[in-house]
Amino acid sequence: MVKDNRVRPHIASLPLFQKFTDLAAIFAGLALSRIFLLDSISEFTALVWLLLLVNYYIASSMLSYNHSWRMQPTFKEIYRCFKVWSASFLLTIFSIQVISNSTELTPLLTISYYLGGGTILGASRVLTRFTLNYARSSGRNTKTIAIVGTGTLARSLYQTFKHYTWMGVSFSGYFCDPDDSTECCDISSPNHRGSIEDLVTLCQRGQIDEVYITLPMKEEAQIKRTLHLLSDSSVPVYVVPDVFTFSLLHSRWRDINGIPVVGVYDSPLSGYGGLVKRIEDVLLSVCILIIIAIPMICISLAVKFTSPGPMIFKQRRYGYGGKEVEVWKFRTMTVCENGTDVTQATKNDKRITKLGKFLRRTSLDELPQFINVLQGHMSIVGPRPHAVAHNEQYRKDINGYMLRHLVKPGITGWAQINGWRGETDTLEKMQRRVDFDLDYIRNWSLNLDLKIIIKTIFKGFVDKQAY
Repeated sequence: MVKDNRVRPHIASLPLFQKFTDLAAIFAGLALSRIFLLDSISEFTALVWLLLLVNYYIASSMLSYNHSWRMQPTFKEIYRCFKVWSASFLLTIFSIQVISNSTELTPLLTISYYLGGGTILGASRVLTRFTLNYARSSGRNTKTIAIVGTGTLARSLYQTFKHYTWMGVSFSGYFCDPDDSTECCDISSPNHRGSIEDLVTLCQRGQIDEVYITLPMKEEAQIKRTLHLLSDSSVPVYVVPDVFTFSLLHSRWRDINGIPVVGVYDSPLSGYGGLVKRIEDVLLSVCILIIIAIPMICISLAVKFTSPGPMIFKQRRYGYGGKEVEVWKFRTMTVCENGTDVTQATKNDKRITKLGKFLRRTSLDELPQFINVLQGHMSIVGPRPHAVAHNEQYRKDINGYMLRHLVKPGITGWAQINGWRGETDTLEKMQRRVDFDLDYIRNWSLNLDLKIIIKTIFKGFVDKQAY
């Protein structure tokens, strides 16, 4: 039985010169590396080069790298370029080690090959992209596109094409039929050019290269009618999903046996992102714990001898996936509330000890949480964990509150460095904190984590709102 992949990744017709340019660039990089090292080319060298070129060709085909990058920024193309090059290089080195006992491929030569081939390959891609972008910005090598609909999604798509001239897109206009839904079709729009029948006529005349349908999902009948009419032409048609009507949280596409699905609520820590985050947490927390070991011992003794009770207060809070974890803090109060009713600390709270007031104001009470990070219960950066009792209260009052737990709770976070720290005595304050937490999840990256850590060092420890 033939597998029915109804929706496939878009792969444009790639000019042959691009493949040959890649292979030529790699060959040139390898040759320059050899010349730089003043080394001769042997039969073994020829074998290595041949395997590298073949593996790159195979890897680029398997990873769908050789497709049109017209609609993508240059940095994404270069990033994918080095991913493919790295994969093919590692495969080649592994193959050489298996089939040959030669010692000719030294570590220095290996590094030289990788850097030389990768550098020239990347440079050739940048040069090609620069040339094409210049040509498209000058009006050459362009595509004429039409948009069906005049709503928010249609205008956003048009503004994208208009702003990024390197895409080489010429906008023909909006096309739609007047109906009862003004959001679908506003014929008074300055760029409205005509009805769907008018669009079909232009497509049949060869005046349109691509059509983008941006009608809302509820207009299923209109979408089907438009597709039916456009089927009488040979112009490529794309349906732009109206997923932006939802509040997307780290959204991504997935493929389930050929069926495309889009995640509305998803965690950035699944797969590769989770590995990067964990490595970041372990490396940084180990370094920090070494630095703060002596201060933590001193604080522990101070807590023990200044007020009765344990040195460490362990409170149940929600962690990754909404599972309960124990979060450690130096005890700063005369009580250890950890039940179904937890009273949030307030200004001049009589439960806070004299030492505890200083520890809370300077965030030193949270130092034991670096141990929680090593345990895997927390991250250095993430939404601040709240007591279980508070979670159960706010999840009823704030829409999307529990989505904070799509990542591990953190010692510091995006909300904290933006001023939303300390007591949340009103629902509005908690709403603002949650908004920043969800914004962090939506835009998570290693760079954002490092930015938050740096800002925390300079302005995040002492806060007048922390008490």
